[in-house]
Amino acid sequence: MKIRETEGMLLGLIGVVIFSLTLPMTRIVVQEVHPLLNGLGHALVAAILAALLLAFRHEKWPTWPQIKSLAVGSLGVIIAFPVFSAWAMKSVPASHGAVVNGLQPLCVAIYAAWLSHERPSKMFWACAIAGSAIVVAFTLQTGGGGFQAGDLLMLVAVGIGVLGYAEGARLARQMGGWQVICWALVVSATFLVVPVGWLASMHHAALPNRCRSRSGSRSAT
Repeated sequence: MKIRETEGMLLGLIGVVIFSLTLPMTRIVVQEVHPLLNGLGHALVAAILAALLLAFRHEKWPTWPQIKSLAVGSLGVIIAFPVFSAWAMKSVPASHGAVVNGLQPLCVAIYAAWLSHERPSKMFWACAIAGSAIVVAFTLQTGGGGFQAGDLLMLVAVGIGVLGYAEGARLARQMGGWQVICWALVVSATFLVVPVGWLASMHHAALPNRCRSRSGSRSAT
């Protein structure tokens, strides 16, 4: 049991390290790409790779109850968090958003207790609440006593996004971890093709104007 726990902690650590790149990279991308296109577009690309992997492994199709759970997970992980965090990165620094992102542990624990009937220890709840209080205090202090628009967007991203994490963790007990995220990507892709295609065409049409404006500003200097 300890070996499985150690393996889980190690995989979680790797996931956190990789996930830590999300906001800084998003901050860079949204300077040129619309937050909606950034938030939804990369999921559509990932869905293609996920479908290929599932087909290669001959994974069986999820049941209807599992598809409904995958839809909930997709709403949080593939749609809500990427889109709202990308919008937040238009107005707040990535480091600031990362601190607000620190509310995730408490939110995940609440959803896990609700959906999976998990019972974290009192010490865990005390640490999670204390850490979340520090996050809120930091946000209020840097915002001059109130929340900035980017803070509210990050709160929405975290509040809905962790629902997807908790539901995905519950479903992983039935399907396996990587199968859950792959099927969630495939399920969500059917709803993302049209809006992502439209956003991509609009972004492509706007590129010549941006290039001309940049060339003009460089010539003026």
